[in-house]
Order: sequence, then C-alpha cells, then structure tokens
Amino acid sequence: EGKARSCRANMEVLIHLYQKLSKVESQSNGLAGFKAALAHFAFETLRELDSSSAESPTAPPSVRHVNSLVRIFPWFGLEAVQMLLGLNVAPSTPLAVACLAGKKVQSALVSEYARRPIATLRELLQQLPPTALHDSDYGTLSPQDKLRRILEEAIHRVDQTPYVFPPPQSETVSASLMVMETPKEVLAVVRRQPYTLHMSKNGDVDLLCHGASTRKANCNTVLAAIKQDPAMMLGSIESYPLAFFAVEQCPGAYNYLSEDFKMDRQVLYVALAHDFALRQEFVNTASKTEIQQWRWHVDEQQRKRKQ
Repeated sequence: EGKARSCRANMEVLIHLYQKLSKVESQSNGLAGFKAALAHFAFETLRELDSSSAESPTAPPSVRHVNSLVRIFPWFGLEAVQMLLGLNVAPSTPLAVACLAGKKVQSALVSEYARRPIATLRELLQQLPPTALHDSDYGTLSPQDKLRRILEEAIHRVDQTPYVFPPPQSETVSASLMVMETPKEVLAVVRRQPYTLHMSKNGDVDLLCHGASTRKANCNTVLAAIKQDPAMMLGSIESYPLAFFAVEQCPGAYNYLSEDFKMDRQVLYVALAHDFALRQEFVNTASKTEIQQWRWHVDEQQRKRKQ
C-alpha cells in the first residue's frame, strides 16, 4: 500500500483499458478527455522505461508489453502519434533499444494502422500537410513527416494485393465460389475489409464481416497467409480454437494476437510450449509467481500424459 506501480504494471493497466474502451467508444462521446489523460500517462510510462528496466527490483516490461503500448497510440489520435514519434528518449538498456528504436516504432505503427479500412487511412492522411521530403531518410524527418510516411506505408500494405471479387450471383450460388484457395486471396480480403477470423466446426476458417459475404478457407491456406503477414492476419482472429492453432503452428504468432488473447493464460501456455524465443523472454521478464504458475501447468500436463 502506498507504493507506486511498476512500469510493467502501468503498461498492463493501459493495455487493458484500451482493450475495453476501444470496443465501446462508438457508443460514447465522452471519452475524449479521458483518452487525453491516458495518452499523457502512456508518455510518462515510456519515459520511465529506461530507469525501471535498469533499477526496478520487480519484473521489467517485456518487448511484448512495450510493443503493445506503442500500438495503442493510433487510438489516441494523430497528435499523440506525432508526439510519440518526437519523443526525446535516449535508450540505454537493451529493452529500450529493442522497442523504441525509430524503425521498431515505425513498423509497429504501420502494422496497427494497416488494420484500418483504406478509406479511413486516406482521411487521416488528408489531415496532414504535404511534404517535399519524399526521398529523405526516415530518421531525419520531422514527427509530422514520419507520420505521413507511416500512413502511406499502411495504405500501400492494405492496397498492394487487390482482389477482384466475382460479380453478384443469385441466392443459390454454390458455396464453393466463396472458398478462397490461396493465401493471396485471404490477405486481400482481410486487408480491404474488416473481416474477422473464426474456426468453424468442420475445422475450416470462416471470415466474417458485417454487410459482406462470408468467406471460407482451409486452415493450411490461412496458416500460409499468417506467415506472409502475421500482424494483419493474427490481429483479425476472434476465436480461441484458431488462436491456439496459430500459436501452435507459427512461432512468434503470440506477439501479434489481440490483447484479449495475450492476457489469457491458456493461450500463453500453448504459445510457450511451441515458441523458444517467447519462452526465453518469459523466463527472463515474468515475475516469480508467473513462472511458478507456468511450471506447475507444465508439470500437470506431463502427469496427465503419463496417465
């Protein structure tokens, strides 16, 4: 009691609040002031990253924590993202260097913006003044020009593999016409409209989008699409069976799942069993209690297999 929360705990609070509030934002017009306060809190948390990583006796934030926090900033708005891109941080620890280097932040923001409809991205781009520094190195650009380049790259990512949908058919159209057979088709659909991915009862994957036709693909096709663009595909997963399948089959997939899945202990444990790099990160950054709980789970699974 009376002790300040650790940097890691602050990040977890921010991530959790974002996950909850972003789902109800369209139903409320009173979040602007609260979002501004959260943005200020997020900046302060990032500024504390170096000192907390080097000096805190508690578990420091992981790369996953910091990347997830960076990906919240588009929700705060264009001004907050520009402030992030101009944040005066001189990383002095391996964690800060890994997460806050210019290209790392740029990549995380491009991936996050690329999850939005292309029309929304173009509207955001129109809110920024044009730049004459198209050929300049990213590191020498102003925060505003960096943001413009990030939005342009996100638009390019969304629009780079256009897919021509078949003309409207009658209501009796064969279901086979709705089955996508290549990763390119799957990626094009997910990039152009806000489809979500769900594992069906027969083991295939259903792609659902309000106001659009349901699309289908088999698991191997979806898996190939995940490997080509993990940020876009994994962020669209909304079913636990598919999340489990992804982390079993694709090392590194856990880092791109939505925070709801990342906060689920069972998803984490399945990922740890199949991802050596994630396991090393977990052992080095998790608290003693978290590690003990995971080891107890591993022992329990081994006992069950022996029975």
